[in-house]
Amino acid sequence: MALSRIWVSMICVALAFGAASGRGAQLGAAAAQGVQQAVDFCLTVGGMICLWSGVMELMRRCGIAGGLSRLLRPLLRRLFPHAARDVQALDALSMNVSANLLGLGNAATPAGVRAAQAMARELRGDAASDELCLLVVLNTASIQLLPVTIAAVREAAGAAVPFDIHGGAADRKGARAHMAVSEVLTLTVPLLLAGVGLCGMLTGTDVFSALTDGARDGLKTVMRIFPALVALLTAVSMLRASGALEALTRLCAPILARLGIPPETAMLLLVRPISGSGALAAASDIIQTYGADSRIGRTAAVMLGSTETTFYVLAVYFGACGIRHSRWAIPAAIVADVTGFVTAAALVRCLWGT
Repeated sequence: MALSRIWVSMICVALAFGAASGRGAQLGAAAAQGVQQAVDFCLTVGGMICLWSGVMELMRRCGIAGGLSRLLRPLLRRLFPHAARDVQALDALSMNVSANLLGLGNAATPAGVRAAQAMARELRGDAASDELCLLVVLNTASIQLLPVTIAAVREAAGAAVPFDIHGGAADRKGARAHMAVSEVLTLTVPLLLAGVGLCGMLTGTDVFSALTDGARDGLKTVMRIFPALVALLTAVSMLRASGALEALTRLCAPILARLGIPPETAMLLLVRPISGSGALAAASDIIQTYGADSRIGRTAAVMLGSTETTFYVLAVYFGACGIRHSRWAIPAAIVADVTGFVTAAALVRCLWGT
């Protein structure tokens, strides 16, 4: 019900702003553009979801998932005491947490969806349980050790060290060391694929069969999330075309200044919870405009790397489980986003100065 109210509110706000600003004629085209964005997203990201679903299945069959589960079991049992009793749910949870830590969002999504579906099997109604809400909030909090996407954006903008997360000035030797580490970190995905494949062969697992079976499950996941994406991206596109996002940016700028957040990042803060591609575009524009190594550019990068597209995660996870009542998941996720924004600005200011 909460998602329904949010969607209707977004459409109504877009209509009101479009009529007031004289952009009402553009809303129809914006709605069609949002639908096309959903189609493009599923076509481009769907392949990665299928691939990582296959890798997950291979990791399960060759025993890697079981090893990760045993490693994370003490923590997961404290966070998810009921779901941890289910072996499949525990495996999916461990994969979801591990993929998020590595910054592999495309791998974390199918694992998280599997964990959510395992949790939802024991629900009697269409309301999310406490543990399901916690899973969603953890994913919206975007706990990452390797923000590969953000590093790529910073590198394209001319950052001296794309993976630079330490304050203070670095000498030439230190910068070269950081660059060497960055080059190694960019090999995370191919090394992971090679390592899992070799482990499968060493354990006698049919690697190709596991990959294709898992990819088939991933394709089913894409089909399940597609309707939710169509609805969400249509509303976002209409909001952007109506001028509502720009008006909200001007309204929030004084408040952001009081919180120590650069007002120049207002568009990123507003777009981040509802549009991943829009947030990436906003962050890229900020970084290109003010410089990758400037305080504003670094703040935008850290914000993007420490938060997630909240309503996308809610739509995907709850949509795959048939959840209609999200309970406290949305307020908690928004609090996590705000905490990430404020903390990112404070840490950048502390490490790199004003």
